[in-house]
Amino acid sequence: MKKTIAKHLPEILDLSNKNFNFFCIFLIFSFNFLLRFPFLNIPLERDEGEYAYISQIIGEKGIPYKDAFNQKPPGVFYLYRLVFSIFGEKILALRLFVVFYNFISIFLIYQIGKILKSADFGIISALIYAIVSSERRLLGFSANTEIFMLAPIIGSMYFILIYQIFYISTFVWFSVRDSGSFQATCFFKLYRYFGIYFICWNTE
Repeated sequence: MKKTIAKHLPEILDLSNKNFNFFCIFLIFSFNFLLRFPFLNIPLERDEGEYAYISQIIGEKGIPYKDAFNQKPPGVFYLYRLVFSIFGEKILALRLFVVFYNFISIFLIYQIGKILKSADFGIISALIYAIVSSERRLLGFSANTEIFMLAPIIGSMYFILIYQIFYISTFVWFSVRDSGSFQATCFFKLYRYFGIYFICWNTE
């Protein structure tokens, strides 16, 4: 058995091996979860408390910006409401939702790195993001608009890259449409990061 493993070890550890790539992504997911685990029951911080309060008002048939005011777009309030409606109004449910939501961003960063350079570049990029996005001093554990905004931004960049690099006629309409959809989703959550799209659009 040991000889068999040793014989196939170079193949197993080959970053061009798709199964090994996905195993690395799974490890990054696990590592990201471990980084966030100590903060799963930490009380809501200031901004989170505002969003949770407004989501409660929405649950009581209230109207955002009329019955409770906040300067952020309404997407985050309704996202909180969705989480609380499905899993109950628990801090743990909100924190776990952020953990799994962040996995989307990690996977998309891996895909972008793979398109731009190689699979190992994508894995390293995903690992760096997994660490930085969980940094407690940056409130990475929190369910703030920034963390919810990142997945749509990264998704938009991903579809723009598909359009610009591969430019396959079958994918053109889908990539432009999906990129626009992700941008709209981002603006629905946080409005001040629109400049990134103009940067991405001029990467040719």
